[in-house]
Amino acid sequence: IELVSPSAPLAELATRMMASSHANFFVVGDDNRIHGHISLENLRPILKDYETVRDVVIASDLMDQEVTVVNTKESLDMVMQLFGKFKLDQIPVVDKGQLVGTIRRSDLIETYNREIFKLDMASGLATSLRLQQKIQSQRLALVGGFLISEITAPSIFIGKSLSELKLRQRYRATVLTIKRQLKDGSNKASYMLPTPSTIIKEGDSLIIFGLKEDFSRFPHD
Repeated sequence: IELVSPSAPLAELATRMMASSHANFFVVGDDNRIHGHISLENLRPILKDYETVRDVVIASDLMDQEVTVVNTKESLDMVMQLFGKFKLDQIPVVDKGQLVGTIRRSDLIETYNREIFKLDMASGLATSLRLQQKIQSQRLALVGGFLISEITAPSIFIGKSLSELKLRQRYRATVLTIKRQLKDGSNKASYMLPTPSTIIKEGDSLIIFGLKEDFSRFPHD
């Protein structure tokens, strides 16, 4: 998370934002309370007059006071809904109004990924998915419009890595687990946690996490 003082000058703010990988900076006062946030969209209009206003404008002049935050006791289901509704990459976490941390979309995906893997190890996920086999696309509904769905990898995915497929950018979908048939001639399958370099093979089943509204755009053979 990137924090900046309300009195930070424009020159400091511009330099830090250009060098940072974060899309938003949070304006935090001496009381450790969030006053607002600044995005590149807030900064861009003023850059054309940068030399004129660089010594006059400060962070509090540019910040948007509407900030989405969650408290330390908020459920992950609610956080998921906020990420989906506001298209955020990270959300500040507050306790009694004071900033105590942040939760990133990737943190949430990783947490679900880890829990799904635990369920798999306990055969819980496999059992749940088998109960859905009468449905064309096996789906486990979550709150907030999210789904976990098992699909057979379409032919256009075969031989490509997850980084090449860019599923999150194209379909706002994340592959949590890949189910791959064992080569011992049995009907058993193994479950693997994918990495960006994982190559999709023929017969793979992808267990995907995403918004229900985006699944209709996902390719199928």
